[in-house]
Amino acid sequence: MVAAIALLVFVCILQFTLAIPSKSRKCRSANDEELDEMIKRTGITQMINRRYLSVDPPPELESRVSGDSEVQSDQAPFQDFFVDENYEAPVGGNSIHFSAPPVRSKRQMDEHEIEPSSTWTCERTTEWEDLGDNYYPRYLRKVKCLCDRCWFSHYRCVPRSFTVIILRRIEKKCDYGKPTSIEKEWEFVEKAVPVWCECVRN
Repeated sequence: MVAAIALLVFVCILQFTLAIPSKSRKCRSANDEELDEMIKRTGITQMINRRYLSVDPPPELESRVSGDSEVQSDQAPFQDFFVDENYEAPVGGNSIHFSAPPVRSKRQMDEHEIEPSSTWTCERTTEWEDLGDNYYPRYLRKVKCLCDRCWFSHYRCVPRSFTVIILRRIEKKCDYGKPTSIEKEWEFVEKAVPVWCECVRN
């Protein structure tokens, strides 16, 4: 009788222990199709910037070094929307609203023009970062400044960033294999991506 009770207590303790999620356990994996469907359901497919985000491992980029003038026409409309390079924040609410960057006049564009040979130029290179399983798309294309100083070393080169929309797993809400809605485990966030190197005053 005592042995039977002891066995019953042991089984109860074992079941209770297994029911507690271990910190070492990983979240339930979600495949690309599930995450793509989630993006489509929210209606923001066009807001996933494929220029800076990739689902598949990108090919190794050749070392590409350039100055500010090369990306001027490409990134100029975003100059007023730069954020800190480590910025990352959830997108609030159930719906997402975006406003397009203001259209700038030719005169305003000319004010920012930089000659290729200018000593204000900050050399840069482009590389891909693997954000890991907790982001979708997981590969982020970013610019890296190759030099610290500019303008005869009196000024410094700093990265400038704007945000992209990306899915991020909410690890604290993982149900460890229990049936759950994928929307409860993933959220849309704005994540900073360095796109520019600027020569600025110390």
